[in-house]
Amino acid sequence: KDTFIKFCREEIGRRNDLGNATIHHQLNKLDTIQEWAGGDFSFDKLTLSFIEDFDYYLSNERKLKQNTKSKYHALIKSYIRRAINNKLMTSDNNPYNAFKIRTEESKREFLTEAELKEFENVDLKGKEHLQPILDKFLFSCYTGLRFSDYQNLEISNFDFVSENEVYLSFKMIKVNTSINNMPLHNLFGGKSIPLILKYINEECENNKLFPIHTEGYFNRAIKTISSLAKVHKKMSSHIGRHTFGSLLASKTNDPMLIKTLMGHKKIDTSMIYIKLSNKGVEDKLSKINW
Repeated sequence: KDTFIKFCREEIGRRNDLGNATIHHQLNKLDTIQEWAGGDFSFDKLTLSFIEDFDYYLSNERKLKQNTKSKYHALIKSYIRRAINNKLMTSDNNPYNAFKIRTEESKREFLTEAELKEFENVDLKGKEHLQPILDKFLFSCYTGLRFSDYQNLEISNFDFVSENEVYLSFKMIKVNTSINNMPLHNLFGGKSIPLILKYINEECENNKLFPIHTEGYFNRAIKTISSLAKVHKKMSSHIGRHTFGSLLASKTNDPMLIKTLMGHKKIDTSMIYIKLSNKGVEDKLSKINW
């Protein structure tokens, strides 16, 4: 007698493999599905026609891009699979047997080594209030941490063997994955360590290492800093993580190392940075006048 949305919410409540941000995003998507459907619905409503109609709604009324749409479908498909395991549906009645979830290759913006150096050397005279934003962005470039993760770092996350040997351990908020003993001294020449020491004695909010900012404010500020650094790219907080991944790939060409340090669940995600690095080589070679 269960209904689909009710079942999904109960499953989310049971799971211990989801981070808070993922739970939030999944519940929001369920709200959208329920609103479109006019309320909760039984499992027998999950037909191919239902999925196709919802896909049309996402495309033509919500105007969502293909990869954003695919996240809705992936959510429905994953909980249908759980419903099948719980004998609430049969595999034969899974509408995704006949509906293919399509994705497009997304462009991952990142900084080159030269552009990163421009950020490191940017003059913030008259805009000194932007310094904590720049410091957090550079920390992300040197460590690969997401905005939500470096916002929540505390002193207890660091193991100071010495001022020149520092390890970072933390649990990722988005994916609930742990990173243990990341050797900061062996990454980018240990450039993240002075940033830690700079704030370690500051009285920041809720015992956090860095001052707290909203992501919206951070993104507006980093665009201003980018303009001052004369780096003309579509900037956001996530470019720091992409910069770390792409530069690590260019120097190591090792997807397993990237997977370990960035906490990817699938090696395919790590391979994206290898491909980005290879593309960078191809672009440079194509400009040579042989």
